[in-house]
Amino acid sequence: MAIAMVMLGTIAAYFFPGFAKGLLPTYAFGFTFWLCGLILARYSRPDESTVSYASMVGIILLFLTLGVLDSPPALLHRVQLFLLRKDLTIVPAGQDAYLAFRDFAFLPYCAVMVAIFAGIKLKFRKALIAFMTLLPALSLVHYMKAEDGHPPVALLFTALFYALSIVFFLFPARLEQFSKRIIKGLVPLGSISYGLYIVHFPLLCLILSFSAFSGSGLTYCVRLAVFLLLTFSAAYFLEKVYQPRVRKAIG
Repeated sequence: MAIAMVMLGTIAAYFFPGFAKGLLPTYAFGFTFWLCGLILARYSRPDESTVSYASMVGIILLFLTLGVLDSPPALLHRVQLFLLRKDLTIVPAGQDAYLAFRDFAFLPYCAVMVAIFAGIKLKFRKALIAFMTLLPALSLVHYMKAEDGHPPVALLFTALFYALSIVFFLFPARLEQFSKRIIKGLVPLGSISYGLYIVHFPLLCLILSFSAFSGSGLTYCVRLAVFLLLTFSAAYFLEKVYQPRVRKAIG
């Protein structure tokens, strides 16, 4: 069924790009991601011997860089253009949440992240993680050349996360206990995770809409701090204050 959804989305994007504002491909591709998660959950058996907290921290840091170090989807996009001679990207203006064919480049990263956190044993795990970690470096090199050695602050944060992810993958034994404390410390966020999911995107759009206070390293750090403060505060309010009151009100 996952293959059928990929074909459905691809055919719809190729022959009927204007149908329903491109919603059919994005729903088909999104459903494919969901089906792959279902396959992992149903047909994989957790193995406690494969659990590595250092790998958990490493894959989180790596995943945080992929929005900027986007060489995996960029390469898949070029392959798709070469094979089909047509761009299958259908993203209306202002609709950044749409999924395109090139987003399938993130599927291996999602699958490996689920496998690491669920303790699922993967064949060629080290080789797979090494390849997935090295691939975004192509984007980093490209941006450094384009910026003539003076990268923006946002890229510096991305490069820092990327370098740290490599460190956690290279020295898992030495960083295992430290990583365990980090993961255990993040566990309480699970109680407000849905709130974070709900509020982070509109708040991000709100912050980005204000361009007056921007353009330097200082303003970037201040805007980032304001965004994080607003996001976590709003998520906490929704999950810990508003939702309990609503439940109590409706009985």
